[in-house]
Amino acid sequence: MSQQLLPTKAHLAFSYGPHSCIGGSLARLALKVVFGSIFQRIPALRLTVAPEELKLRKKIVTDGLEEFRRSGDVRTPPRDRDRLRDFPTRLPRTG
Repeated sequence: MSQQLLPTKAHLAFSYGPHSCIGGSLARLALKVVFGSIFQRIPALRLTVAPEELKLRKKIVTDGLEEFRRSGDVRTPPRDRDRLRDFPTRLPRTG
């Protein structure tokens, strides 16, 4: 990158080290809970590959899955549709 674009005291806000995002760990934990809840509440929803085969990307600022392939028709079983309807769309506020 050009030195003109990167001032000498620049940092990446969501990176690692002293300027890392203070909520990064909480955000990753929240995603684990959300995906765990979705797969538990909608049994028809399945990954198309084994979890070990998921391709991860490692970047300085963002890391995560390259792609998220799933199968299953969540519209088919009525009981699953009812479970999804009751699934909260927002996390409750605390404090």
